Amino acid sequence: MPTELNAEIVAALPFDIRWANVRISFAFDHFLYKKQAQWIRNELMRQKIMEENRRRLGQAKRRIEAMSFRLLPIHLRNLRNNIASHFRLDNCFGLTENQFRAELTPEIFENQLDAIFVTIDRDNFQDVSWAQKFIQSLANSFEGYVDE
Repeated sequence: MPTELNAEIVAALPFDIRWANVRISFAFDHFLYKKQAQWIRNELMRQKIMEENRRRLGQAKRRIEAMSFRLLPIHLRNLRNNIASHFRLDNCFGLTENQFRAELTPEIFENQLDAIFVTIDRDNFQDVSWAQKFIQSLANSFEGYVDE
């Protein structure tokens, strides 16, 4: 079929009918599958990294909780204030009025730490990554204050 006749037939059909039931090309399909496969690989890698960051965040939290039982009250208060200020929360966040007025104990600290950790968006890659790095570095820096 001559190209002029082919062009006239194609031009005669409205655009939405022209491409409604016809595949554009094999090259476009291949390009689309290649991009989808790349996106799927990237998403699987992102999920794997997120799970690792969540695991590290949990480990750092458990380390801080274990450390809280061996810290002096002044250092425990300082640790609590550092964590609360990092997450832009008041140092009384998650405490009842009676708990806030009482001396900070490791049990109260754990309850408050749980309330603070609820505020972390576990689906946000940056939030989880920064939180776990901060908590790990804080645990490392307070390791010297632990009372053996």
